[in-house]
Amino acid sequence: MTYEKFYELFEARVEKLREIGRTKGRKYTKHSGDRLGNFKEEAQRLGLSPSEVWHVFFDKHLQAIEDYIRTGESCGPELVENHITDALMYLFLLEALIADERPNSDR
Repeated sequence: MTYEKFYELFEARVEKLREIGRTKGRKYTKHSGDRLGNFKEEAQRLGLSPSEVWHVFFDKHLQAIEDYIRTGESCGPELVENHITDALMYLFLLEALIADERPNSDR
């Protein structure tokens, strides 16, 4: 793959991340105002930490990616590219969870 083609792929994925960050987050947090609210709510309900809940959600995307690597086929209606985008977004969400747990964070 050329550098130019890689850059196009990279930019398209970054734009998709921006779009998901603007739209999906509100859906999952039920417009609560706390972007991490769904992790915190589930953590409280299940007796886990928000990061442990994050791991369960993140692992779903990794498993789909691993299945694709093993079989060459996307599992279910979602394409592997969607799982890659979601996995990237989940890494940003983990960073936010970590920052949110630190004292003096700007929650």
